[in-house]
Amino acid sequence: MNIDFRELVRKIDTRYKVVFLSTFLCGLLAQGMGLFNKYSVLDDPVTYDGFKNSYHLGRWMLALVGKLEFWLFGAERYSMPTFNGAMAMFFIAATTCVIVEMLEIKDLFLCTVVASLMVSFPVVTCTFAYMYVAPHYMFSLFIGALGAFFLVRKDKRIHFIIGVLLICASIGMYQAYLPVITTIMLIYLLGQIDTDDNLLNVWKKLGKTALGCVLFMALYFIVMKISLIITGEVLTSYRGISSVGSISVSEYLNRLLFAYNEFFTPTEGAGYYMYLGNIVNIYRLVLFVGGLLCVGIIMNVFKKSKVRACICGILLMLLPLSTNLIFVMVDKSQVYSLMVYGALFPFIFFIWLIEHSKIDNDLIGKGLSWATVVISVLLVLMFSRVDNRCYLKATYVQSEAISYFNTLITQIKETDGYRQDMPVAYVNEGQIQDAMLNTGDNRHLADIVLEPYYDVYGYVNCYSWKSFMWQWCGFAPERVDANEFAEMDEVKEMPHYPDDGSIKVINDTLVVNF
Repeated sequence: MNIDFRELVRKIDTRYKVVFLSTFLCGLLAQGMGLFNKYSVLDDPVTYDGFKNSYHLGRWMLALVGKLEFWLFGAERYSMPTFNGAMAMFFIAATTCVIVEMLEIKDLFLCTVVASLMVSFPVVTCTFAYMYVAPHYMFSLFIGALGAFFLVRKDKRIHFIIGVLLICASIGMYQAYLPVITTIMLIYLLGQIDTDDNLLNVWKKLGKTALGCVLFMALYFIVMKISLIITGEVLTSYRGISSVGSISVSEYLNRLLFAYNEFFTPTEGAGYYMYLGNIVNIYRLVLFVGGLLCVGIIMNVFKKSKVRACICGILLMLLPLSTNLIFVMVDKSQVYSLMVYGALFPFIFFIWLIEHSKIDNDLIGKGLSWATVVISVLLVLMFSRVDNRCYLKATYVQSEAISYFNTLITQIKETDGYRQDMPVAYVNEGQIQDAMLNTGDNRHLADIVLEPYYDVYGYVNCYSWKSFMWQWCGFAPERVDANEFAEMDEVKEMPHYPDDGSIKVINDTLVVNF
């Protein structure tokens, strides 16, 4: 071959090499358990061989990518931890390269920090619970960031069009990464206010960005409507998808206020709360120090132009809204762990401030630099520890669920009159209550409430429990409609599982009364 790969590698920006190396090394620390073990929770048992349809979720691009993937590999998008996880981390690294380039982060240590935070943030751990679609979501994040780069960093019209199309496609794969896209554009514009000497250029960039946002959102909704018409699907109410744009102004104002409140006082214990343990204290420290640095930026800009200072102040006020834009897009009750990647970006913004702040006092500058090192290392270690605790909980709980179902299967097979060809009716499924189950009261893991890292009830009462029992315990009998038995007096008199007598043969059907 006439290709000199060493020369190609040599030409790659050192920052990109550092980002990829950091992503995979830190990824092993943070996500290693998810990469080399198989966890099957919530949707995974029924989607282990791929996500068949996503048009009704407004994710038309996800469906198209699935078709392209099938054409390329000749097989469905299986839930494969190592392969899918590695691909997901590749796209996280690629996204980070776009971010450090777009935000002009040149310090190699800070590039390492950004990459490590991007891969260790618990949103990634929660996404890996849906391993069948994890690489696709991270690809969505990548093309969204790349679209933002083309939209705001490049000046040609063709770049603007490419940016709009890429962001539109990104949202068409997963809508919840929109806050990440808007936030990195916002941070970039903040930098331009201080560095671009031509105020007219600043106004043009602001206008172009606003126009681009309108266009990619309009294009997304147009393509979504067309895809629904072609497929005959109806937009689902899942996670508030069908309510976007259809609620009152007052409700949007309430959501907007909540987004700001969530930025300054995150809701501890919520299923989307990412700042577990002492992470929240570091978060508060970052907000405080970052706020002081923002004041310094505004003061420096004010010396150049009052207009620039006003623009800078407005953009800074929009930053909390941008990072928490998901709470405006849907009601807070519909938000869960996969949807809050934007919650990482107060830390990314802080790193950007450290890179670009102009501190004249050497003592303060060195102190801030060392503080950044300590904070960064602690954050990465703390996030990685949360990730591993999530996986640890999943290991215990999944093993318990398997044991529970194996016991159920044994009791079914030992029931008087049972035959292997006998159909089974599960009455009151999804309502198992067993005092012997190890639930969320386990004090060592009780603070892990990130979805979908549930306690064992999240397995045995999940809608996918029968598929889980089939895949992990090898039991998949013919099932009949339990409603035919639920109203029988004989069934009503039966105790509830696991009590003795809760399983019996009725009318040549094995009935389990949960």
